[in-house]
Amino acid sequence: MHASINDNEETDDILKILKKTFPSIYAYEILGTVDQANAYGVKLVVTEQRLQSDHNDARNLDAGVCHSSSLTRKCLYLKRVNAERYCHKPWGDLRRTLTYIRTEVRFYKEFLPILRESHAAKFGRWSNWTIAPNCLLADYDLSNLIPEEECAMTLETRKNEPTSRKVPHYDEDDVGDLFQKSGFILLDAVLDQKDFEHDHARLNVPKKELSDDIYYVQKSPLQPISAKLTLEALAIFHSTSFEKEKLLEKASRRLCIHGGSYHLSIRNPLELENIESSWSSFLSAFSHLHDKVSQEDTDTTNLTKEENEGKNASIRETLIPHGFFNTPSIQNLGTRMKKIAVYVSKQLSPTYKDKYATIVHGDYKAMNIFLPSNHCSPTTVNKENNQKNCIIFPPLLIDFASVGVGFGMIDVAMHIVHAVLPEDQENHGELSLVKYYLACLHECLEKVNSKNFNALSDSGKKVISVENFKSPYTIDESMRHYKLACIDYLRFIMGRFWKTASVESFHKLKSSMNFSLLNRDIVAAVVFIKKVDGYMTDVEKEMQQD
Repeated sequence: MHASINDNEETDDILKILKKTFPSIYAYEILGTVDQANAYGVKLVVTEQRLQSDHNDARNLDAGVCHSSSLTRKCLYLKRVNAERYCHKPWGDLRRTLTYIRTEVRFYKEFLPILRESHAAKFGRWSNWTIAPNCLLADYDLSNLIPEEECAMTLETRKNEPTSRKVPHYDEDDVGDLFQKSGFILLDAVLDQKDFEHDHARLNVPKKELSDDIYYVQKSPLQPISAKLTLEALAIFHSTSFEKEKLLEKASRRLCIHGGSYHLSIRNPLELENIESSWSSFLSAFSHLHDKVSQEDTDTTNLTKEENEGKNASIRETLIPHGFFNTPSIQNLGTRMKKIAVYVSKQLSPTYKDKYATIVHGDYKAMNIFLPSNHCSPTTVNKENNQKNCIIFPPLLIDFASVGVGFGMIDVAMHIVHAVLPEDQENHGELSLVKYYLACLHECLEKVNSKNFNALSDSGKKVISVENFKSPYTIDESMRHYKLACIDYLRFIMGRFWKTASVESFHKLKSSMNFSLLNRDIVAAVVFIKKVDGYMTDVEKEMQQD
């Protein structure tokens, strides 16, 4: 789809946004669109006309006369939320959609520059890491819908809202108060393989030479080597705001007071209220499974032939114990979850003053990460001297709609269960990933502490700034948070998705990389349920002691 500048430009919303950044825009081409539940994305190429003055003619230069021009092209990604587009949603759901885009706009404008500066020149090959794609422009207008001074409100704070505050008027036939209310983020597009090969084709680069260049990929599930890279990126991201009280206080006001797309405080209350019936439905759909499942159910999801090589399907077959669904603790899982959900959520809801608090991503699934195309090949050959050199580039993170204050382990737990196959978590594989994240986080914090320790007082003695000193995230406390986060994530999956789950729905979503493995791989779901069952028993004992 091509769009050139014409007399109807005022009716072109995309063009209005682009002209704010590219005043000399000549045309744009839409390469593709992404339509999600809470946002609409457009990948496009902008062609801009650059005018060149004739410097040999001073009279023309003074008069601003240009005798030649050149066209430049730039690939962009535009994320949009137009309130009118979602007028079918009830206000509670629409409000959440609108606060998502507002939170993300605020993150890019008010927080990302600070986080980038915080880690600059501290972490070796990560020293120039931009964390996210470059943002060219971001803005929103939600006036008269959501008060600007309010953070992303929790259910508890909504209960205390002034009764005089009216619900906006709108319906599917009349957008009413939603008219022209929207938000957008304009980013440099991340180069994927299709874009990369297209650009090289225009330049007549032989395809055999493409292997030496780097582009970015999105994939799920992740191999352990990929998961380590994404967890390393996560650790550095968390370290940039770890226990920084002033920054976290601002984040609690301007972002989400409790970070996380599945935090209980922002979910529909019906999810928890009906969780027992959701679990009963899940049992009815899957309890017929025997200790061995079919080859179709045990196939590793979305792995290439090379990645699948060496995978033993019999390992997956043994991961569902005989009679698993008939055990009392599993039969009563819905009731148990309902009793402990609020307690678990409170344990995972730090204030900006609390120990270990940081800014969390909130939706750290594999598809919200762009990985460098060579990330599974840690070395490449230097053709001049035949030496192997590591040239792995850092990944890029996207979708900061749920960013806010929290414990880092909520991101770690979601990430591992969302995208790491259960057989890769066996034999301490899961624990090794958690420990790898902690090792990376502690290394980052040690650098910060070392910088603080090396500061000199007026008397020339080394001093430590108590305010800036970062305490280690101990293994005991971090693993407690990790287990709680696993319980919390299962609560979200049970209440949000498993009411209508079936063998057919799992099979339909089998190749949908944007969905959690818990919704498309029954073996992954059972293994996670089995693990969380034990975690819930520990929490139940903890609650009895309290």
